[in-house]
Amino acid sequence: MREYRERKEMSQEHLAEAAGLDRSFISLVERGIQSPNIVVMLKIATVLEVPAAELIARMESMIRDAG
Repeated sequence: MREYRERKEMSQEHLAEAAGLDRSFISLVERGIQSPNIVVMLKIATVLEVPAAELIARMESMIRDAG
């Protein structure tokens, strides 16, 4: 998620505000500490203008690699 956000030159705060989330939650997700539910993933994908399936697949890969 961080990669997509940085490509858009968007701060965590801006992403959080646009998606109706807390900035600290975005930070936790990007660090792999927190996992968003599907509704939250859809909101984030919409703000980042990325297909939700692509974002979910990327996060799934990140979780798999960490484990």
